[in-house]
Amino acid sequence: MSDAFRARLRAMVPAGGRPEPSAARVRISETFDDIAAARARGVTWQQIADLFTADGLAAADGTPLTAGKLNSLYAAEKAARGGRRKKRRPKTPAASPPVPAGADPVAPRPAPGPSPARFRFSGPVKLK
Repeated sequence: MSDAFRARLRAMVPAGGRPEPSAARVRISETFDDIAAARARGVTWQQIADLFTADGLAAADGTPLTAGKLNSLYAAEKAARGGRRKKRRPKTPAASPPVPAGADPVAPRPAPGPSPARFRFSGPVKLK
């Protein structure tokens, strides 16, 4: 990579800049803890979205806020505050039955494979 390219890259100015946050995003930022408390009480995203719409707030494109859009805006605000997404718990394997005392645990035998007769070569096949 040439030094001229690196110099031009460092001199570049971002196009458009960072847009101002929407009114809904500002309201989420202002009421973040209240929204978290409402969600902990069992209030749905749709109920909160309906409340935002009743207050005259809309999505950036002017459409009424949906539960999914509100959830996305909330997640973006949470990430901006340094929060992390909840990780899904890994599925735990089914518990094995206990081995009786003094018994020798034996690994299960693998299931038998297909019989060799199934894969016999029956000769060339002519394609049309």
